[in-house]
Amino acid sequence: MHNILKKVLIVLAVAVIYFFGIRELRKSIHEIYRGTLLPNDYGIVNEDLSFYAQSSVSFTFCNDCEEYGKGWQFKIPFGSFFLFSVIGLVLIGVDHIPYIVLSGFHFMMGILTLILVCLAINYTSSLLIIVDFISRYLLPLGSFGYVAFVYGKSKMKDSPHADQS
Repeated sequence: MHNILKKVLIVLAVAVIYFFGIRELRKSIHEIYRGTLLPNDYGIVNEDLSFYAQSSVSFTFCNDCEEYGKGWQFKIPFGSFFLFSVIGLVLIGVDHIPYIVLSGFHFMMGILTLILVCLAINYTSSLLIIVDFISRYLLPLGSFGYVAFVYGKSKMKDSPHADQS
C-alpha cells in the first residue's frame, strides 16, 4: 500500500510540474519562435509559406492556409506524450536513467525540428514533411514505445527464465 501511495503522489507531483512548469515553458518557447524565427503576426512567412497556430504550443505551416487544420505541424516537444510516458515510467518504478533518456529524446527532436524549420523557411518547404512526421508520429511512437521497451526489459529481468539463456 505504501508503494502505491508513493507512486500516486509522484504522479500528482509530475502533473503539477508539467502543467505549471513544462507547459508554461513550452508556451514561452512558442512566443520566442513567433518573434524571431517566424514573423510576429500569423500569416505569410515567405513567398511560398504561411503559418498559423492551432494551439499555444504548435504551429501549422501551409502553402495555402484557406482550410483550417490542413498543413504541416510543428509542435514544441515535451507535450502530452512526454507527460504520459513519464507517468508510465513512474508506474513501472524505474530508476532515473529512463527519464534522462526520454527527456534527451524530446530535446533532440526539438533541436532537429527547429533546424528543419529554419531550413524549410529559407530553402525548401518540402522539409516540413519531416517536421510534421516527427511531430505527429515519431514523438508519440518514441515516447510510448520507449516506455513499452523499458517495461518489457524490466519483466525480462524479473522472469525466472532470464538466467537460463
